[in-house]
Amino acid sequence: MSSVPHNVQDPAKRLGSAIDSVLSEKESSADFVLKHLLASVKERMDFEVSFISEFVDGHRVFRYVESKADVDIVSVGASNPLDESYCKRIVDGTLPELICNAQDNLLALQIEATRAVPVGSHVSVPLKFSDGRVFGTFCGFSRVPNYSLCDKDLGFMRVFADIAAIVIEQSRDEELRRQTLHEQIRALVHNKKIDLNFQPIFDVKAGRTVGYECLCRTRVHFLPIEKLFQQATAIGLGGFLDSHIIAKGLEYLRQFERGQYLSCNVSPGLACTGELAHIFSGIDDLSNLVLEITEHDVVRDYSAIGAILAPLRDRGARLAVDDAGAGYASLRHILLLKPDIIKLDISLIRNIDRDSDKQALASALVEFSHRCQYQLIAEGVETREELRTLRHLGVTLIQGYLISKPYPFAYFSTWDAPVLD
Repeated sequence: MSSVPHNVQDPAKRLGSAIDSVLSEKESSADFVLKHLLASVKERMDFEVSFISEFVDGHRVFRYVESKADVDIVSVGASNPLDESYCKRIVDGTLPELICNAQDNLLALQIEATRAVPVGSHVSVPLKFSDGRVFGTFCGFSRVPNYSLCDKDLGFMRVFADIAAIVIEQSRDEELRRQTLHEQIRALVHNKKIDLNFQPIFDVKAGRTVGYECLCRTRVHFLPIEKLFQQATAIGLGGFLDSHIIAKGLEYLRQFERGQYLSCNVSPGLACTGELAHIFSGIDDLSNLVLEITEHDVVRDYSAIGAILAPLRDRGARLAVDDAGAGYASLRHILLLKPDIIKLDISLIRNIDRDSDKQALASALVEFSHRCQYQLIAEGVETREELRTLRHLGVTLIQGYLISKPYPFAYFSTWDAPVLD
């Protein structure tokens, strides 16, 4: 006979909601799912407390706890010796997984907590990872007996325990991956395994290089650069990488010709911190610096970024929005940050000579830039046909392989710009 109260939300629906959340990009939280699983078990079996424990160095540690509103028996983070627990005996097979009343079980009465709490109904099943390791247990209990608990309830508990074990194992694996990546990225910087490359930004009307974008490459076969930055941002190290590259790039400014500028990529994450101001502390004139706000990150507080960038812009730094035309984020950046420069994304430039829709969009951005008095730079220009189309549309600042691939800065001491018709 099942002990489901009539007023309890359908556990299947609760489980579905929990699993949906773990698959959601917005709420991929193992904690959220595990708490919902415990709440479902607590309600279905009328437990006062449900919890997930972990076995650590001979102790049982309570990692997740769900209790009724008026019950304060177990707390998250608390622990006790494993040998004094129900959990160890259940995993060892010396206590049954389902106990309707622990006061009737002679083996349970040997455990001090049985009388001290006291323990009435108790259901507990091992949490096992895919390789057979026992993480701990998935449990629920009340201080009063419940003789309606049956094998069906135990089966329900085992299903939820299996799901919890999968969620915990995946969460632990992901955390290990993040820690490993964190250490690898910091080692790249500490061991000076990141080198800078520079790509010219060329004024085709004036026939000269007006600036260089500062890019980077690693000396080790680790990850493609774009993926490295994506993963660094995902684990909170995007700003760390950006600031390192900017600081290194500033060392080359003294080698630039008069009137040339350094263009550095700045993630919104870095732009929201005080680190950016720290990098440029002590530099009064920033007129030879362009900060490119990348398109990829979501900005949650434009006013905060604007406030941090304002002192730098007051000292002459210019602001560019990167990857315009590639997505919605760049358009928001443009409207809310009011940059000095807009950089058209390579996806818009590639084959623009053969795509009337791209030409129409580029033309609109040219008109928008003229009306707002923004400079416009076309990135990823690779063919003369693309260049001719861009010039016809009114774009005269370009960057891409047609001019030069990115190289170490020393390369450009003997470099001759291509002759463009």
